[in-house]
Amino acid sequence: MSKKRLQDVTDFKVMSFQEAAKTIGWQVEADEENFWCTCGCGDSKIRYSGFFGTEVVECENCGKRLTNLFSPIQTSNSTVAILPFKEFELEKDENGYDRFWIADDGKGGIKNV
Repeated sequence: MSKKRLQDVTDFKVMSFQEAAKTIGWQVEADEENFWCTCGCGDSKIRYSGFFGTEVVECENCGKRLTNLFSPIQTSNSTVAILPFKEFELEKDENGYDRFWIADDGKGGIKNV
């Protein structure tokens, strides 16, 4: 069975963490284990949430956020759906990071054009 492109299952642009952060005006610094984010809104309070790894990374001040497409997606008040990771071939950015994040700029999200 051939793997699908992750971009084909969403209207939002699928990006690496670094690409997605840049589209919403975040500065990202990395060390060997972590990414450190600062939002351009001026009062950056970046929050991480999720129960199967990082699901959403959000600035608590302005609401801009990044979402991992392989994290659980709420489909009702008591159920979630998870994209099957093994069914998708991940594209990489120019630095070799996998693309599986989408960005919400607070204006409807960054769409794939």
